[in-house]
Amino acid sequence: MLTAPRQADLNAVVADILERYPDSDGATPWDIEFGFLGDETVLFQIRPFVLGGTTLAELSAMDAEMLRGAATPVPLDGAAR
Repeated sequence: MLTAPRQADLNAVVADILERYPDSDGATPWDIEFGFLGDETVLFQIRPFVLGGTTLAELSAMDAEMLRGAATPVPLDGAAR
């Protein structure tokens, strides 16, 4: 759960990332993996997202395509395929 202390720490981590990685200004997609230990944000890894020259706009289009069927219910009592 994103509690107020966790959100404050996450905001500080984001500010630090923007300072240390100037290219993380939104023009280049980044793969950032993090978690929480108590109320502290733990950064596991950060790297530029590279997928055959995919741009942020192309990644957004991929998300939109995937989310089209997101409202379709998934039956939990059915057989696994």
